[in-house]
Amino acid sequence: MEVGSTVDISIVILNAQEIAGGSVKIYFSNYKSLIVIVEVDTGDFSMPAANINNSEGFVHLAASLPRAVGKTNATLAVLKCNGTNIGDAYLRIEWAELNDEQGNLITPDVTGNGKVHVIPEFEAAALLLALLFLATLAAIISRALRC
Repeated sequence: MEVGSTVDISIVILNAQEIAGGSVKIYFSNYKSLIVIVEVDTGDFSMPAANINNSEGFVHLAASLPRAVGKTNATLAVLKCNGTNIGDAYLRIEWAELNDEQGNLITPDVTGNGKVHVIPEFEAAALLLALLFLATLAAIISRALRC
């Protein structure tokens, strides 16, 4: 992700056929203000209720349905993150709870912590220009060698 751009991070529940909702708290390393969560959007469940705290680096959210989602893999919610500084922002699920349509608590095995790599906004463009320059240079050298 580039500084100034936004990326979507989906919170996916595997083997979700019987799941009707859940809540999760995710921490992200924000000591250098690398990313900010700008919004929490709907996945396969209702619009999530979310508490976003960018200064302390966490988001706590909950979403549910009146019935089981009925899908093998379902998205609880989507975090919309904006890159603000260069570096690696690590995301860690602190805890998660799920429930079925009868309200029974299901404690999931939490896997899939991750990171967001934020690069300078001009890095991709600079790389493209460098490749274009090299291709042009190669064409000029090739022509010179034929003469």
